[in-house]
Amino acid sequence: MAGREQPYDPYIPSGSNGQTGGQHEGGNARTAAIQSQIDDTVNVMKKNLESVAQRGEHIDQLQDKSENLNQSAQGFRRGANRVRKQMWWKNMKMRIWIIVGIIVLLLIIIIPSAVDSADYPSGQHESLPSMDSDALNLASMGYDPTLRRNYSVISVLAVGFSLTNSWWGISGALVTGINSGGPVLFIYGIMLICLISICVGISLSELASAMPNAGGQYFWASELAPRGWADLTSYLTGWFAWAGAIFTSSSVALGTASAIVGCWQLSHPDFTHECPSLAFIVGLINCNYSFACLDCACHLAEELPKPERAIPVAILGTVAIGFFTSWFYVISLFYSLNDLDKVTGTSTLVPLLELFYQALGNKAGAIVLEALVVATGIWCLVASHTWQSRLCWSFARDGGIPLPSLWARVETGRGDVPLAAHSLSCFLVGALGLLYLGSSTAFNSIVTAVVVLLYVSYAIPVICLLVKGRDNIRHGPFWLGKVGLLSNIVLLVWTLFTIVMYSFPFARPVEASIYAVVVLILTIDWFARGRRNYRGQTRRHEDAAAKVPIEEEIGAAKQ
Repeated sequence: MAGREQPYDPYIPSGSNGQTGGQHEGGNARTAAIQSQIDDTVNVMKKNLESVAQRGEHIDQLQDKSENLNQSAQGFRRGANRVRKQMWWKNMKMRIWIIVGIIVLLLIIIIPSAVDSADYPSGQHESLPSMDSDALNLASMGYDPTLRRNYSVISVLAVGFSLTNSWWGISGALVTGINSGGPVLFIYGIMLICLISICVGISLSELASAMPNAGGQYFWASELAPRGWADLTSYLTGWFAWAGAIFTSSSVALGTASAIVGCWQLSHPDFTHECPSLAFIVGLINCNYSFACLDCACHLAEELPKPERAIPVAILGTVAIGFFTSWFYVISLFYSLNDLDKVTGTSTLVPLLELFYQALGNKAGAIVLEALVVATGIWCLVASHTWQSRLCWSFARDGGIPLPSLWARVETGRGDVPLAAHSLSCFLVGALGLLYLGSSTAFNSIVTAVVVLLYVSYAIPVICLLVKGRDNIRHGPFWLGKVGLLSNIVLLVWTLFTIVMYSFPFARPVEASIYAVVVLILTIDWFARGRRNYRGQTRRHEDAAAKVPIEEEIGAAKQ
């Protein structure tokens, strides 16, 4: 056993395994080579790790620089936005002064022609001799003076602007304007609609100055239309005007109620409500809606002295005030807009309320500002009922609606107002509200009819005027000649545009149009009783021929 060779073990010191010296030296060389390779690999790995560490430090530095650049970019963008707004405002200054100059020039040229040099103070109307001439003028149209002339030019202007209420219309149209064309749509759209409204106002003012009557457009149509068509033309105009007035009050009531519910939603996030028609209603209430209902002053013609001069002042003053207030209001709104997506997708369904919240960052403050808008809506509704009650009362005294003797009564001793006509109008507005609960699509059609029906009621007497000839009627103190003719043409073209553009269906399936409902009702009423009972041109002229001599004798005796 002593001669048996031991296996080689590299961990046993040299000479202890019984191998020869040559074999031992060969093993050490191989071990040294492997160790050298290991060392080289370790060194390479160290270098790679160092390189990776250096790159990591470089990446960290780049990230720090990127964050600094992002912060700088944000600051630059904020500064650029401020500069852009400043430059935009600087560029707009000249346009503002040009527009202001145009409006002031129009006021200087147009309004003084409608104002008598001998003004009459408010509250002293009953003692003026002009009351005799006003009563005589009304008697020449076939009517007895029933309402007291308690209004002045300023009060009629106040009622007219409260009804037109450009602030309320612009507030409702905020989202549609931004989605359709952005701030440009509002800023330049208001300018365009203002110019068109001036033409509409001139057309209405000329007719109101020539024929001041509470019936307004339906009375003018009766006087200007050919004899064979006068009664039907007047009857249709009266129904279109009254229906437009009812729908206007309904839309104002709905918009005001929606704003109140939106304030509750903002302060109570857990509360949810749906208003499927709101989007379309907002879409309809555009710049055109903000200058609608300009005929309001015409229907107060029998409640103020010298209406042939005062009504044009009220109408054109309403347009001027509406432009100045709404235009600057829009500019202030757009300067407060921060997040468009939140405004258009607000859970309150009241975009203006969300904009107020963005501007203030405080719910209470936003609700306070929205409350001011609600207040304008409430007073707009009051003015709307004042307007439509006079229209209903005047149309009823000529037998234009069923049960005319009931709705044509004036409550003497209770303010001398047509209370019955007012009550009827309020009931119809409430009924339309119930219709909205059953079918939001039907109510959307009703709101669409606001602008269309009113413009149609304006266009009919203007068409009759052009057919008869502008120089073939007795002109009033306010008459602008060729400017008036141009205004008539603009009114007719714009009416045709609104009929086409506002009559497209906005949803499927398409339901019955509200125009068809209105036409159906007036058609049934016309054949059932209107063609026999409606007091049109011929009967009214006969009544006027009997009244005028008596009134002239009374006027001569008083003088």
